[in-house]
Amino acid sequence: MSLTAAQSSYFGQLKALIEEPRLRPYLAKEKGDLGRALARYYWNIDLCKAVYPALQLLEVDLRTRIDRAVGPTVVVGPDPVDYRRVPSWLTRNPAIVVHRGGTATVDRALDKISSKNPKQTALRTHDDLVAATSFGLWVGMLETAYDAPGTDSVVLWPDLQLAVFPGAPDELMTSIRTTFNGLRQFRNRVFHHEPIWPKGDTSPAPKDQYASILRGLKWLGSSHAALVSRFYDPVAKLDTPEALEQAYVRLLSSIDTILEDAARRKAEKEAKKAERKAAKQPPSSAE
Repeated sequence: MSLTAAQSSYFGQLKALIEEPRLRPYLAKEKGDLGRALARYYWNIDLCKAVYPALQLLEVDLRTRIDRAVGPTVVVGPDPVDYRRVPSWLTRNPAIVVHRGGTATVDRALDKISSKNPKQTALRTHDDLVAATSFGLWVGMLETAYDAPGTDSVVLWPDLQLAVFPGAPDELMTSIRTTFNGLRQFRNRVFHHEPIWPKGDTSPAPKDQYASILRGLKWLGSSHAALVSRFYDPVAKLDTPEALEQAYVRLLSSIDTILEDAARRKAEKEAKKAERKAAKQPPSSAE
């Protein structure tokens, strides 16, 4: 399909807006074809939009399950020395959160809720803190650091596996950890506007990642597992070569419509300008 000069020019404008570093993997995948690289870029946005609801529900359900399972097993003293800034098992002294980077992640959440209204920091609650935490914190809570008791830590796994993952009674924690860690990485690519299509022959396709999200929801015993696949557009329809080709056709069609509208507005503007100019001309005198 040959391009018009106007289409090629518009592609150049889009490339300048997205910038070369971000567009580079798309250009590499499409062997330097700018139009198809742009189509892949916008198709990737469609894919991210399609997986976002399920990822959001997975994140909320995981943190809710872990919080409800761990909270009742931990006593947080009333004295401020028993916790950091907000009374919560997440901030308890001695620490419950012991995996690598966990304390720093909780501290960032504390900073986040404190910055909203510094004068009311003392009024912040455990629920405020939980709402400000990241998906990475809760995936980190699945690590082997919680398999055996440390000096002051508690054992979470496998003791709480049935409470957190009632839909996976026979699943090994190693499998659960691997799946959720992969979904954490996938979630970061979605939220950081990175390509989510496979970067190599062994990396999972978006539809396979989506299947893992649904599997994670089922493990959590979530009613969202059945709802999300019916309520939202299935990723399988978008993760196809045909959908990518349709994205290219749709991009060209959209550009043509934009160019036609611009030409029409320009013609209308010039016509009105000519009318105003003609109205200012003095009438010619009769011979």
